[in-house]
Amino acid sequence: MKKGNKPIIVYFLIMLIIAAVFVLLNVGFKLKNEELTRIRFETENMLKTEQGKKINLTAEYQTYSSEQRIVLIATDELGMVRRIEPVEKLLYSKEKLEEVNRVLKQKYD
Repeated sequence: MKKGNKPIIVYFLIMLIIAAVFVLLNVGFKLKNEELTRIRFETENMLKTEQGKKINLTAEYQTYSSEQRIVLIATDELGMVRRIEPVEKLLYSKEKLEEVNRVLKQKYD
């Protein structure tokens, strides 16, 4: 080999090594990107599944806590009777209410 060819070969090898490093870095970043994208899609699917479960549980809770179902179970299984009329009626006169309000205003003013 001529002495003049050695720097060209060294320069060529250095450029080849730099190009190989860039190619390997590019491949590494691409693989990492694909992995992170896959993980993101899996997480999104899991989130959608959990949200669906939550909606189903909410609907089931509303079914179990509905007044119609509770009254039906209370009457059929527990033998309870639904009261039609109120236990006690409270009657008050408008004048008495106004008098109480006036007394309270005087007391706290």
